[in-house]
Amino acid sequence: KAYTMFNKDDEYVVIDGEVKIVDEQTGRIMEGRRWSDGLHQAIEAKEHVKVEAATQTFATITLQNYFRMYHKLAGMTGTASTEAGEFWDIYKLDVVEIPTNRPIARKDLEDRVYKTQREKYAAVIEEVEEMRVSGRPCLVGTTSVEISELLSRMLTMRKIPHHVLNAKLHQKEAMIVAEAGKSTMGQVYIVSDGKAFTDKPSAIRYQQSLINDATEHKKKSDPELIGKSAESLIHNEERLLGAVTIATNMAGRGTDIKLTPEVKKAGGLAIIGTTRHESRRVDRQLRGRAGRQGDPGSSVFYVSLEDELMRKFGSERIARVMDRLGFEDGERIESPMISKSIERAQKKVEENNFGIRKNLLEYDDVMNKQRTVIYEKRRHALMGERIGMDITNIIWDRVVNIIEKNDYAGCKEQFLQILAMEVPFTEEEFENTERGELEENAFQAAMTAFKRKTDRIQSDAYPVIKDVYENQGNVYQFILIPITDGRHVVQLRVNLKEAYETEAKNIVKEFEKFVVLHIIDDDWKENLRQLDELRHSVQNASYEQKDPLLVFKLESAKLWDSMIDDMNNRIASFLTRGQIPMQQAPVQEAKAVEHQQRYNEQKIDLDAQEEAQRRAAMQDTREGAAQQQKHEPIVREKMPRPNDPCPCGSGKKFKNCHGKGLI
Repeated sequence: KAYTMFNKDDEYVVIDGEVKIVDEQTGRIMEGRRWSDGLHQAIEAKEHVKVEAATQTFATITLQNYFRMYHKLAGMTGTASTEAGEFWDIYKLDVVEIPTNRPIARKDLEDRVYKTQREKYAAVIEEVEEMRVSGRPCLVGTTSVEISELLSRMLTMRKIPHHVLNAKLHQKEAMIVAEAGKSTMGQVYIVSDGKAFTDKPSAIRYQQSLINDATEHKKKSDPELIGKSAESLIHNEERLLGAVTIATNMAGRGTDIKLTPEVKKAGGLAIIGTTRHESRRVDRQLRGRAGRQGDPGSSVFYVSLEDELMRKFGSERIARVMDRLGFEDGERIESPMISKSIERAQKKVEENNFGIRKNLLEYDDVMNKQRTVIYEKRRHALMGERIGMDITNIIWDRVVNIIEKNDYAGCKEQFLQILAMEVPFTEEEFENTERGELEENAFQAAMTAFKRKTDRIQSDAYPVIKDVYENQGNVYQFILIPITDGRHVVQLRVNLKEAYETEAKNIVKEFEKFVVLHIIDDDWKENLRQLDELRHSVQNASYEQKDPLLVFKLESAKLWDSMIDDMNNRIASFLTRGQIPMQQAPVQEAKAVEHQQRYNEQKIDLDAQEEAQRRAAMQDTREGAAQQQKHEPIVREKMPRPNDPCPCGSGKKFKNCHGKGLI
């Protein structure tokens, strides 16, 4: 896919050793954006640049659903009329056309159609030079960085000064746009038929072709040219020369192109499109750079039968017509019929693209319902206003779920695994007590156990917090408090003064917020990945005569139930097991506030070897303190094998030296 469907200087550019995505609609670089599913890494490998690590999606939303989040929605653009149907279907918004402030004086010429792209680009360069020597600035629109650079090279060969505005040179946009509507004095060379050139060699070549034509057709041509040298027939003069600008896409650009009085008198800004875009909106955006506020101007599009749009829709038919009429290389067709045919092709592409966007939106509408619920849960955890109520609901949900889905043996196991407590009822009570009463009693027992846990965290942390605040409160503003569930350690960053004033009550609240927030984020990320895979896999359901969207809705509901179940289990498990690890200092001082620490999650593995090393380190520390010696850092080393040489350097095997009795 990276090699066949994504082309350099079209879909992306390589700048400073990085692959950067180019927005098809605006021609601008999309900083910080990367393709997913390994595609970006494949393109980096293709371009032989550093392959960056894959990114994981934290949140996703379509633009349509993003805009729907606003209570009031409106917009203004000069090219909305072609998309009026989509605005109504998606947003239920009408498109109203407002008359222009002044009558449009721009001349929109018919498309000029050529057989090949080579002929088309050669004609574009001729048109640019003709407009330039007439004193009119030119704006040449292209669809990719590659074509803009090709035209730039062709203009350079003709010694025509110009500016290029594309994704690689977007930093100079303001300067280029400011110069785009101006003209400057320069030397031009005029041949015998009145045509002007800015390049003398080109003028000589053209004049020589006129002389050769007159020599071959003496009766029809001007006899005064015969026998004279080309250079003697050329004269030069000073003229106003229009600026030449090449741009990849003019969406949102060029609205500030100011025309000087001399340029207006010469005919205004000349817009030259090098191909038709798939969307009529983009073509109209380019045309709209000329003729603003009643200024004069013109626009014309150059099209070849080799263009992508023409290849898709009817280029063979037009080619047959051109061959039948005897068109030679370099000749062009200008016909309203062909221009209308191209517009019809654009409409078909727009309808197809709208269908794709609408289909994507239907899938995202399913995810949007889940997104709304998750973001509400996350907002509650982030703000902390009703965190206690949410945790109470989670514990109640787990208690009911355990009792309803298990027998007594299963309940014992599940209460221990999820709620870190012994089952609060006997087997006889499980069999004979009404379910509602049993669930209520078990819930009260679970809440009591959870309250004991949080009280213990508070009581363990407060003495150290008090000591730090009273002795070093003017040095530290924040502290890090480690809390573990036996498998993971989280570092809570809390305000020292607030923790002291509340007697460590805010630590419990911060702990609850941290756990709920991070588990929601982890499970939602995984759910997004699964939904993305599901959206691709359900397309095969069409082969079974099933509606892929319906299958997606059913399967996504199952994924949602599974995610909520896992999320509640993890939250309940971590909260009911949380405690300050006593084998290490209960509280670590954080550095000053400017070193704002992130919450970090670390894995701990307390196997027998680590426990032995910890005890040995504590013993060494006590002995060292007694001798008032400097503490040495504890280095964790791999345990030697029995037959390895002993690390002490004696030359004996480890099992026969310091390893004796340990193995």
